[in-house]
Order: sequence, then C-alpha cells, then structure tokens
Amino acid sequence: MALSPTAALGDLVSQKPWDDITLKAKDWNHNNLYFNLFLFALTRYILIPIGIILPIPCGLFVPSLSLGAAVGRMFGEAAAHIFQGSPLLFEGSVIVPGVYAVVGAAAFTASTTHTLSTAVIIFEITGSNAHIVPVLIAVLSGVATARKISSFGIYESLAKLKGLPYLPDLKQDAYSITAQDIMERKVKFVSKDFAAEDVRALLDNAGAEKSFPVVHSKEDMLLVGTVDRESLERLRDYQEKVVLFNQIKENNLNPKVVEAVEEEVLPTTRLVRAELPYLPRAPSIVVRSTPIRFVENHPLSQIHLLFITMRLMNGFVTRNGELLGIITRPILREAIYKYDSNLTLLKD
Repeated sequence: MALSPTAALGDLVSQKPWDDITLKAKDWNHNNLYFNLFLFALTRYILIPIGIILPIPCGLFVPSLSLGAAVGRMFGEAAAHIFQGSPLLFEGSVIVPGVYAVVGAAAFTASTTHTLSTAVIIFEITGSNAHIVPVLIAVLSGVATARKISSFGIYESLAKLKGLPYLPDLKQDAYSITAQDIMERKVKFVSKDFAAEDVRALLDNAGAEKSFPVVHSKEDMLLVGTVDRESLERLRDYQEKVVLFNQIKENNLNPKVVEAVEEEVLPTTRLVRAELPYLPRAPSIVVRSTPIRFVENHPLSQIHLLFITMRLMNGFVTRNGELLGIITRPILREAIYKYDSNLTLLKD
C-alpha cells in the first residue's frame, strides 16, 4: 500500500514471475496473493473518489489504471492457476497474468472516463501491439457497459458538479427541442433612447455580463448589434462628468462648493480642476453589428453545434429581427441536462 500508483502499475503488468527481485513490492505473495490483490483493489476503489473530491493532487487516470490492473491481475492469476497446462488451451500457449492486468487496466479506465482513446494510451505505455485485439474488445465492452449505467464519464460528472462551462454531448432525447424552449426571455438591452439613469441602472443590475444587445427602440425591439460593458462604463462616466460640468458652469460655484459637488456627484471619479472650464470629449461607443442570431424554431442540435465549433458564449433569439431572448452557455448546458431522460446519476 505504500507504493505509488505508477510503481504498483509497473508490478501488476510485469510479465516476469512475482518472485523476481526486480519488483517494487516484495510482499505481493506474502500469505495470500489473492487477498493482497483484493485488498489493494478495494482500498484504491475507496481512496480514488476521496482523492477526486478533496483538493489534493492525487490524480485520476494512473490510479484508475492501477485499480483495473489489480483486478485484471487477480483474474489472470486465477486463470493461470486453474487452466495452466489444461488441455482446453491451445498447444504451447501460456497464460501470462501480466497481460490480464494490462487488459483490466484498459477496461476499467475506459469505463471510468468513457473514452476509447485509453486503448491507444495503453499501447504507448506498453510499447507493444501484440495484444491489440483483447485490449480493444475490453475497452469497447467497458465503455458500452459504463454508458448503460451513466451518460457521463468522470470528467463530465466533475464538470457538472463544479459548475464548469462544459457542454456535454447532445443526446437523442433532446433533438426535438428548439431555441424558444430554452431561451431566457428577460434580456438586459440597450436602446438609442436610453437616458443616463437607464445606463447606470443597467450596469448596476447586470452582474458580470460582458456585453449587451442593442435594439432600435423599446417599442419595436429590432436587434441592431451588441455593445461591450467597457463602452457603457465610459459612457456612464462621461454622463456624470457632463452633469458636474453643467452644475459648475451654470451656477458659477466657488472652489469650496466645487469640491462638495464633486464628492456628491462623482464619488469615484474626481474631475481634475484644469478640466472644469471644458466639457470632456464624448467617448466613442462601438456597436458590433454581427451578433450571433437564432430564429425561434432553431433546433437545439444546430445551436449545440454552433456553440462548440464557434466557441460562443451567447446568442440571441429573434423573430423577423425582433429580439425575443438570449441563449448563453450555462443555459444551453442546463437544457441538455434537463431534456436528457437517460441520465441516472446526475439527473436534477
């Protein structure tokens, strides 16, 4: 148990007899080999999930390989003990428990991660393609069995549980869903008739949003483009400076009163005294005229494909140019989880 997963894996997949002095652990055969392998596999089976949950760098892939190798080695040792020299075997064939360990490592890790590429990694680790057929069969069987139990591998499960911006694969049950079924209808937008108070209220209530849709007016809601948050913040600061400039110019306040006005109107942006006689230059507001748009009947499968291939963070749903709602990456992710009826372990 003191061995690292890498050292234990080296012992388990070794094709040499276990009484060889080159093994990292000298006590695999002490008392009972099968009990030692079972105890090793059981403790790894308990410790690996604990290592994933706790914020410690224990890893997942190599420990999973060592656990699968322990189960495979145990099966191989039993097969060698029962069938070695049996007439059921082909003439001249020998059962090598280390091969069973390699196949077991590949099968268990593939079923844990739901990835077929594990077979390629096993071939690179061993440096031999002699057992490509049993490894591929074991990997395919492991992945198929694991997907019957859960639609998600361990990495996808962790991404969902931790709220990471990961988009899972779209399942067959979600193909009948359209954009209007999943979009967020309450959209924070900017229009050309926005007053200074509207800009301040938008920025105060928008949270961490980086961009906002721009519509022609509140009446027609025709989508014009998008504007980023920094442009609106510059516009807000300019509007506050205009308010201060007008108060100073119209009332001809003395310097002491000017300082009081600065503290009252601009608590975070102090106007330099030399700028008081002049109105600051208006900032340039860049409106991007090519936002990603979806029609209300856009199928979820195409939306999912566009978000993945174009790495989108959001897209707007329109009808004849009228803004109806917004689809963000978190909204799309939750919709896939919601409409996938095959989920078992992660169903909300």
